[in-house]
Amino acid sequence: LFIYLFSGLIKKMLITLNWLKDFIEIKEDPNDLAEILTNAGLEVEAVSPIAANLTNIVVAKILKISEHPNASRLVLCDVTDGDSVYKIVCGAENMKEGDIVALAKPGAELPKTAKFSEGMKIEKTKIRGQSSAGMLCAENELGIGEDSEGILILNEEKPDLGLTLTEALGLDDFVFELAVTPNRPDCLSVLGVARQLSAVLGRKIRYPENKYEVFNIERNPGLNVEIKDSIRCPRYAGRYIDSIEIKSSPRWIRQRLEACGVRSINNVVDITNYVMLEYGHPLHAFDAEYLTGLSIVVRTASAGETINTLDETQRTLTPEDLLICNSNKPIAIAGVMGGENSEVCEKTNSLVLECAYFDPITIRKTSKRLKLSTESSYRFERGLDPNSISRVIDRASYLLTILASGRVNEKIVDVYSRTFKPHSLNLNIKNLNSSVGIKLKKSRVIKILNSLDVSVESTKGDILECKVPTYRVDITREIDLIEDIAIIYGYNSIPLTLPQVSVKSNINTKTNYNSIKEIKKFIASAGYSEVINYSFHEPGALEMFSKKPNIKLLNPLTTDQSAMRTVILPSVLENLKRNLNNQAGEVKIFEISKTYYQNRNGIEERQKLCLAASAELESELWDKRKYDFFDLKNLLAGLIAFLKLQELIDIEEKCSDISFLHPGKSASIVLGKLQIGYIGYLHPDLLSKLDIDIDVVVMELDLTSLLASQRGRVGKFTSIPRYPYTKRDLSLIVDSSISVGRIVREIKQTGNDLIEDVRIFDVYSEGELAKSGEKSVSVSLIIRSKEKTLTDDEANLVQSSIFDKLSESLNARMRS
Repeated sequence: LFIYLFSGLIKKMLITLNWLKDFIEIKEDPNDLAEILTNAGLEVEAVSPIAANLTNIVVAKILKISEHPNASRLVLCDVTDGDSVYKIVCGAENMKEGDIVALAKPGAELPKTAKFSEGMKIEKTKIRGQSSAGMLCAENELGIGEDSEGILILNEEKPDLGLTLTEALGLDDFVFELAVTPNRPDCLSVLGVARQLSAVLGRKIRYPENKYEVFNIERNPGLNVEIKDSIRCPRYAGRYIDSIEIKSSPRWIRQRLEACGVRSINNVVDITNYVMLEYGHPLHAFDAEYLTGLSIVVRTASAGETINTLDETQRTLTPEDLLICNSNKPIAIAGVMGGENSEVCEKTNSLVLECAYFDPITIRKTSKRLKLSTESSYRFERGLDPNSISRVIDRASYLLTILASGRVNEKIVDVYSRTFKPHSLNLNIKNLNSSVGIKLKKSRVIKILNSLDVSVESTKGDILECKVPTYRVDITREIDLIEDIAIIYGYNSIPLTLPQVSVKSNINTKTNYNSIKEIKKFIASAGYSEVINYSFHEPGALEMFSKKPNIKLLNPLTTDQSAMRTVILPSVLENLKRNLNNQAGEVKIFEISKTYYQNRNGIEERQKLCLAASAELESELWDKRKYDFFDLKNLLAGLIAFLKLQELIDIEEKCSDISFLHPGKSASIVLGKLQIGYIGYLHPDLLSKLDIDIDVVVMELDLTSLLASQRGRVGKFTSIPRYPYTKRDLSLIVDSSISVGRIVREIKQTGNDLIEDVRIFDVYSEGELAKSGEKSVSVSLIIRSKEKTLTDDEANLVQSSIFDKLSESLNARMRS
């Protein structure tokens, strides 16, 4: 009926439509009901039919069974659906004449199951020479159970012949997968979901029948309950029931349990599970024969005390754990799991039915320490209704009388040492309307509160004194009441309004957002993949890449994520290494995220761009090469041009202050005199420490500074040149310490309008030049006038003036 799956703090619950209908009238179709539940705070993640379409599979009766003339393991069956008689060849051995069975007529399609992975279409056929006009089906063949020992026998249900199997077994049903938040343990049950629907739809809750005969069972001594720790166990109730007949549960209860993933064990255990799912309050049944003197003692464990639980595991306990004991012998870990020594079994004739309320914190500590999470512990941990115990015991007692032939003792031993009463909360209607943004009248508010079982004791103006039922453990403040009223009123009914606030900022956030979005597109178009990491990292790794002090988290997820990132590169390198280890041939990744620094005014956040690449280009060719410094530098140049910042950004080859970069293969990125980033190869020592055996080229850029410089700049557009350009080359000898970037800057700073572009096409620093500490740099000058075609003499004059400038400023000389 419903199954629970853990996903972080949210518990997934499957609940069927027909079980809900036992508690509340439902007229809506499944999809409409799913929307209603979601709007009521119980998000429906999926809706699906409980069983496959079983068309043309009907209830039939075996009239006659005879031997198959050609096969000793097959029989011939004459079967009727009330209208016609069908001859069926069958290989099962569990049926007899007069049995009610499931007949798949010709044309029926069996669903995909473990037995029939592709399903199966039933047709008239011959089996060993005998005609067979259909098939008698087993549970596993129909996808409604796991029994494969024989065909499905329906004698217990006694359905009318000719009914479809779907009608006969109540398979015309739907399953809702709900996501229940941890603050709503009352909704971990059919009743809880029905209550929420009742409030939304305005329909009354109806409870299943609980009328049963009770007996004055004289037993000496009678059941006795003693609570030695009333803080951890404020209430404990028990009831003695005898004449129990242990057997298989009827199909309807098995079907509901199995549909929710609960394995049917026997009728008594099934009833305790069924009532827990129905009412949300766990129960437990002890075999009374194992309880000496029918004495129940609730106490804390002694240090080192042990108990063998139902999962056949010995558990060692501490004084923080709560036990249910027979005299001094432990028989259950309170609220978590029962013990082997009192388990209900085939020989059980009498039992003690337990229903209690345990302190949530105690149960949670025990469950976590023992690493033993059960359906029972999950509910107790989140808080249950201590006042539902009598109703839960009555429901279980009723089912034990009709399904296990039990005689119920009229007396319930109920020790309620600390009474829980509905608590009071004041609700100010003005606060409600202000918080939700609506104007509800007092009468409407009171009506909604009553639908939530919250009674209004008195009113003073706009103040309502409310009594909250004990099953609503999540309502402890006025704002909790306001939230529930808003849910029942309907979030979709609340008009959309924009708050009237004054927001002033010197930063154009929208412009920054759009710029970053465009930067991501540009880099992605160059073949890079974006990665996203946490904003925190391991402190030691951050210290390898940044001299800025770490900002430690007060409550980190793990020690590896205990400091805010002062630099993005460590995270990106982890991504790169993981991809390399997974044999990704080409890894080019980038991340744009914030970094965090401590300054005099508090925490400063700066937007950074980090890229890392290790890849082979044209790997399918013989002359393949690796992605290198110049490839990344070319991407940087394209990005700077894309942002129209060519005139502001320079690359300086000196990057000696960054120890994790290769000293001879790295450069600084500067904006004016401010260093805003770096580009280069990782240092070989760092690669060795990171266990990376391939060159990695990286770049980091301060986007906060970059975008601040871009703000207000307008792109310049020029017309298509009307006159041709002239190219002149300079081959210079300069000191080896002079970067080519400096040479380019010196040329551009001459202010000559005729120089359109400067291109470096050769750098040579070996042989005799290396010995003398010099290098050769060859430069192409692109010279063009906007007004005329230049003569050779005019172009030579420009070349000569540039050389004179370089000779003066850089002590350059012409290479012979």
